[in-house]
Amino acid sequence: MSRGQIGVLPSVWYEPMGGITVELMAAGKCLIVSAEGGLAECAGEAGLTFPNGDHDTLAERMLQLLADPELQRSLSARARERAKKFLPSPFVDQYVALLRELSGQH
Repeated sequence: MSRGQIGVLPSVWYEPMGGITVELMAAGKCLIVSAEGGLAECAGEAGLTFPNGDHDTLAERMLQLLADPELQRSLSARARERAKKFLPSPFVDQYVALLRELSGQH
């Protein structure tokens, strides 16, 4: 993964969670992901999308990204920043606050 620049994550399914998407973003990789499901939900504005199962549009996105170094730099920077939203500490803090609230220990 360290040698590649672009992560391509195609799926014909509505993926429930895009864990590999988060890993690739943390590594600063440019992403091209299926538009419906967890892959695109995780990538957000940090990746390009294409309709699930549409190999023609996938090929267009791949050529678009390969031809545009500025877009590559922009997506890579957005990917690193977006990956921070998936760090465990904010989720743990939210769960602790919720448990305190439910138990009456504010």
